[in-house]
Amino acid sequence: MNRPSIILTRFASPPDATMGRLEIGGPVYKIYATLEPSPFVTRPGVYPLVWEYSHKFKRHLWELKNVPGHTEIKIHHGNTNADTEGCILLGRKHGSLNGKTAVLSSRRALEDFCASLSQWQNLKLEIEIT
Repeated sequence: MNRPSIILTRFASPPDATMGRLEIGGPVYKIYATLEPSPFVTRPGVYPLVWEYSHKFKRHLWELKNVPGHTEIKIHHGNTNADTEGCILLGRKHGSLNGKTAVLSSRRALEDFCASLSQWQNLKLEIEIT
């Protein structure tokens, strides 16, 4: 089976975060809202995406590899830039929490994202960031 394409496209940078859209294409088609802490966004490029165990989150998560200036960039749950140290937060949609830019329904979005890519957990995927 063909591997899915995974593309993160950024479209807005309010002062407290960078918002984007993560799209899975190919055999699976899904769209998620993303949030990254400004100014610590991952540089545009194509990165290996690997399914690995996270000691911090005590579960497996997808992680971007070989990102200049970063030791780890995980895709995980959270709502605002206070919930990340440079990783990509996933949600169902963008919104606001306590006056801060946010992604909403993050845990559900992460579970759906991981389930959607479950058949490729033993393979390295790629994520393109624009």
